Amino acid sequence: MSRFLAIWAGQLISMIGSGVTAFALAVFVYQDTGEVAHLAWIAAAAYLPHVLIGPYGGVLADRLDRRLLMIGADAGAALASAAMLACASAGLLGPWTAALLVAASAACNALQWPAHESSIVALVPVPQLGRASGLVELARGGSQLLAPLLAGALLPAIGLTGILVVDLASFAAGVIPLVLVRIPPHGAHAARPPSTRRDLLEAWRFVVARAGLVAMLALFAVTSFTYAVVELLMKPLVLSLGSPWDLGVVLSAVGVGMVVGSLTMAAWGGPRRRILAILLFQLVEGGALIAGGASPSVPVLTAAAFFYGLVIPLTFGCARTIWQLAAPAELQGRIAALRNAIVVPAIPLGYAVATPLAGALGAAPVIVWMGILTAATALAAYGFGPYRQLELVRSTPS
Repeated sequence: MSRFLAIWAGQLISMIGSGVTAFALAVFVYQDTGEVAHLAWIAAAAYLPHVLIGPYGGVLADRLDRRLLMIGADAGAALASAAMLACASAGLLGPWTAALLVAASAACNALQWPAHESSIVALVPVPQLGRASGLVELARGGSQLLAPLLAGALLPAIGLTGILVVDLASFAAGVIPLVLVRIPPHGAHAARPPSTRRDLLEAWRFVVARAGLVAMLALFAVTSFTYAVVELLMKPLVLSLGSPWDLGVVLSAVGVGMVVGSLTMAAWGGPRRRILAILLFQLVEGGALIAGGASPSVPVLTAAAFFYGLVIPLTFGCARTIWQLAAPAELQGRIAALRNAIVVPAIPLGYAVATPLAGALGAAPVIVWMGILTAATALAAYGFGPYRQLELVRSTPS
């Protein structure tokens, strides 16, 4: 567990640095061009590599030394940040250059993430997997909470170029533990030549042969879709009711909730009945959206945002542990990448439909409908027998 904690601490610092850069870059591009469409292109550049390249990262994670793969991916992302720094210093950082470099960095992250996910099972004892998932969610929630605050404080003081220098330093903090810590090697592979197509099909067949896992993928795709719609519409809704300060309070409430939920998961390890817990957590998530959209005011939306953020790490922590216990060790990287490739496209889809839906129905009613969709999908999934039987998964193959 101590080796996992060392890698986790380094990755936490690196994620915060990347989050600060992402926030500052969005502000820089918008102030420079005044075009929201450019922000959409940059967001797409950050997501698409996880769909297009992520599965190949899973193949590499299950074939190669995960530690070296993570070091190489972090180094590639650092080079993308260095190129961005050079362009910004020379006054050449426009929206398309930024999108290209964001895509390059995201491609490196898409290669790194499956190796990181699969290394958790190799480093953490089975009884501690729930706590490890809580810490992974804490890194995500902590970066979402701290990155905007740090970017807001640093951008006026040191500018985008200074923030990019800080980001490069954060990559060093992420790589140092990987250099020092040993990750146990993979088990023996079958005596056959590598084949990317066959390796991807092997992971795909493992998942589709288990209807409960397919149902979980569908459930989390819907959850990611509703998250994207709400994330986009919450900003104009709060601004229509209050000031930019109020918006900051509401968005911070989400981050605080995520940190509290992550700390709870890390200390607790999660419940024994994880599928039932996911249902209850998603009913809270849906209920928070329904309450916030039905009676929109800054205090109500702040409370709804906190409870919404609170259950996200609990839900994802339980789900991650189920996947870790269900999949053989030799498939962990490919299945982690496959999950991302299937679920992540729901996020840009949510961004794409949010504005037309709000134009037709209004932001608050759409948020209510997203809450209803979240709760109804969770109930439908729980009513599916193979999905409920995932409760029976108790140990991971070696």
